[in-house]
Parts: sequence; C-alpha cells; structure tokens
Amino acid sequence: MSRRKKPFAFFLWHRRLGLVALALVFILSITGIMLNHTEDFKLDKIAIESDFIFNWYGINPQGSPIAYNANNIIISQWNHQLFFNGNPVYSHKETIQGAIMIDEIIAIALHSFVLLLDNTGEVIELIPTEIPFSISNIAIYNNKIALL
Repeated sequence: MSRRKKPFAFFLWHRRLGLVALALVFILSITGIMLNHTEDFKLDKIAIESDFIFNWYGINPQGSPIAYNANNIIISQWNHQLFFNGNPVYSHKETIQGAIMIDEIIAIALHSFVLLLDNTGEVIELIPTEIPFSISNIAIYNNKIALL
C-alpha cells in the first residue's frame, strides 16, 4: 500500500487556528486573573478616563452639566443623572431647575417634580407637583418652599 500524502494547506491552517486559539486563551487567562485579584492590583481604585472607551460603550454623557449650590452642597445634573457633591443619587428624564436647602433637607426642582434629599444625599421623596405650569425655579419664602 502506498502512503497517502496529507495536503500541506491543512497543516498550515491547523497551525494558524491553533495560534489564534492560544492567543485567545492567553488573553482570557490574563484578564481572568486580573478580575479575580482586583483588590490586590488596586484596580477598583482606578478611574477610567478614556473618551474612546466611554463612547465605545455609549456611556459618555453629552452636553454640559447643570449645577446649583445649596449651602455649600453642589447639586448637578448631567445627561439625566443627578449628582450630590459629585456622587450619583438619582436619574430622571426632566432637567433640574434649581436647588435649595431648608431645615437640613435639600429640595431639587425639576419641571414637574420636587425631589427631596437629606443632607447626606439620600432620597427622601419624589413629589409630583400637579400644577398647571412648568417649574422654572425654586426659592425660600417665609421659611417655606416656593416654586416659580
């Protein structure tokens, strides 16, 4: 019996696919080790600041932030996310119209809602105003909240 020759192209493709599989297994093992040892490598303390990565995942906010100062507490909104001194506290589709602090409670005016927070940033209540006009500002009048 004669010995059959195996095609050379098969071995070439087999080698290439093996190298690609080796690269994928190597990448998965390295990233897996990094994820399992996040605290050891202090990866949980690193903030990602790459616009390319934010745009790739669709989490880069558009537009510019809106901010108000309520007794040295900064209330801001960027892309429907409300922030309390830089920490996210609430997400709402309406834009912020103003913020005041009265009796250790922060009142944030939205177009048709008033959001109440305590002085640590915890949400107390979201109150619908049910008034026939849209809120354009918030103020304190005779130690009470006034919606304008």
